[in-house]
Amino acid sequence: MHEWLISRGDVRGVPYEYVIQIFVPVNVVIAHPGHCHQKLQFGEVGARMCLNYILEWHSMEEIEAWLTYLLPYMTIAEEKLRWLRV
Repeated sequence: MHEWLISRGDVRGVPYEYVIQIFVPVNVVIAHPGHCHQKLQFGEVGARMCLNYILEWHSMEEIEAWLTYLLPYMTIAEEKLRWLRV
């Protein structure tokens, strides 16, 4: 399992009840170990690949609603909302 938009590293120091909110269907993809996982993990290309996959199953509105819910609890959510809207 790979968190693609908000990762475990992004939520260090966030209370546990909000950390677990990153393990939701709009934020995880299944990736093969090794090369596939590494390709998804770094950079814009991997992030866009994950977004394209997620959008096969969920709408942009669902992703944005999830991030909006997280806004009061983690500052990274605002950055990720801006990234999605570019």
